[in-house]
Amino acid sequence: LRDKPAPDGLLYCMKQLCTQEAIFVGDSDSDIIAGQSAGIPVIWIDRKEHEIHTKPDRTITTLYELL
Repeated sequence: LRDKPAPDGLLYCMKQLCTQEAIFVGDSDSDIIAGQSAGIPVIWIDRKEHEIHTKPDRTITTLYELL
């Protein structure tokens, strides 16, 4: 498996779980790119630690917002 931003790890996990539906939550550009490359929605956790240059589907600031 190639490292992120390649979608290999995400696609492998989805295959193992027998699903084609997923949401990827990450905190970096490589996470956003990996999710988009896998064709799944991406939620970015903005913890002010990283600046991103790609556009996620949604931005949150805490994991509580996933609820």
